[in-house]
Amino acid sequence: MRRLLKTNELRRLELVELLSNSHSWVTIEEIAKSLNCSPRVIKDDIVILRDYSHSFNIESSYQGIRLTFDPQHTIKTFYRQVLDNSIAFKILELIFFNDGITSEEIQDALYISHSSLYRILKIMEEPLKSLFNISVDSRHCRLVGDEEAIRFFYNVYFIERYAYSEWPFTTIDEKALTDLLKITLNYIKLNVGHANFINFKFLTAVSLSRLRNNYRIDLTLEQTNLHELLIHPFDITPEFYATIKQLNIHITEDVLLQLFTLYIRQDFSLTYEGFLNKSQYNHELKRSIEALDQLLEELSITYNIPLVNKEEIILTVQNTTYNEGYLPHTAYILYNPNEELMTEIEKFSPEFIYDLTVKVQHYRQLVSKPIGHFTIEHLVYQICVRWKHLLIELNNRWSTIRALIVSDLCDGRLELVKDLLELNFGQRLELEVYDGTDLSNEFLSSLDKDLIISTSPLPTVTSLPVVCFNGDTTKRELKFFLKMINEIAEGKHATKIIK
Repeated sequence: MRRLLKTNELRRLELVELLSNSHSWVTIEEIAKSLNCSPRVIKDDIVILRDYSHSFNIESSYQGIRLTFDPQHTIKTFYRQVLDNSIAFKILELIFFNDGITSEEIQDALYISHSSLYRILKIMEEPLKSLFNISVDSRHCRLVGDEEAIRFFYNVYFIERYAYSEWPFTTIDEKALTDLLKITLNYIKLNVGHANFINFKFLTAVSLSRLRNNYRIDLTLEQTNLHELLIHPFDITPEFYATIKQLNIHITEDVLLQLFTLYIRQDFSLTYEGFLNKSQYNHELKRSIEALDQLLEELSITYNIPLVNKEEIILTVQNTTYNEGYLPHTAYILYNPNEELMTEIEKFSPEFIYDLTVKVQHYRQLVSKPIGHFTIEHLVYQICVRWKHLLIELNNRWSTIRALIVSDLCDGRLELVKDLLELNFGQRLELEVYDGTDLSNEFLSSLDKDLIISTSPLPTVTSLPVVCFNGDTTKRELKFFLKMINEIAEGKHATKIIK
């Protein structure tokens, strides 16, 4: 969906991403080369970005530039700002919130010309069709296609566009909808976390908005699990009656089908036991559950990692696999939420992630599902984040790094550096402070150590890896240090000096 951004919007987005992912200062020339533009353009973009967003600061020095985020913000804030300022996405929001809006009304609202509007609508066609299997009716200014696909697009968009504290659905009473969902969850005896509840609320708001405009999903009662959930009558309390009155809806089976379509689909289960019951008469489902069980058990045995919540992992992967195109996090607009975290997880054990990825690919083949890069990455991500204590167990598999601290600092500052290292890497490092005077290459190379940590550049080059660390515990420096430790643990003992 990045194709909906203007050229300069996309370039500035990629500039922020480049700086956010960089571990050191980056020169204007390096950025210009990477983004295939002139240094002058990059300088202009930096000026604009400094005024554009208050969520980060772009610092300049003789070494180049770097970006630091305000403690209360992450790059997700910037993605939301990009979506908020994009004309293309503003058009899509106007279409959603103003059913039947005319092209003239859109032009007046966004101060754009007739030709600009139709050019943007034309650009929307390909990405909407290829990613969400929907299209734009430019004559009537509306999205057309399968209703579930249209809702899926808007579910993905609104969850990415707005923070959990924002509420863009001005015609829906947020408190009333929140109360209705809490009553519903209590009725089916299901506990969900804060993030899942926010998603649930956004998804229901999208469904309710579309339903109010008479857009309906073609779904029969027999295609759902609704009767399994309606095991006893709703308790129609005065509070419940007041809630549905505020929302201006009548609770019927059809309304429940339309509001909660995703969660009552036959291919979706709220519990692991629900899947087991279905697998008794669904051989494809049974094969899928058995394959996931085997996948997880093999990884657990190979890497000696306890598997204490296997059923929860299987439930998540099963629901994700059979509800792609319905669950909002199986697609994204601008920001891939899995990518950064997966990069961090991979640092703990690249071989584990590789093996898991291969097994997920084989699983997808077994259940006859397509093998796309994002799909595989998302399932790997789901397994990693659901597997309890996975990172701790992977971290414990590393051998201890024997490190010598060589310092030109005063004793007090040296102790502080040692404490900071133990605080951040205590399980990975066996630290010793050097109090001698011989810093010759011969002496340092003869030490029974894996790493030398120096508070300033050493006057000699040693065959041991050397990393300079003076107590800087910024995220950028700590990531660098962790990368160094992992390389040593993997047996990469080539001389490397990191400043």
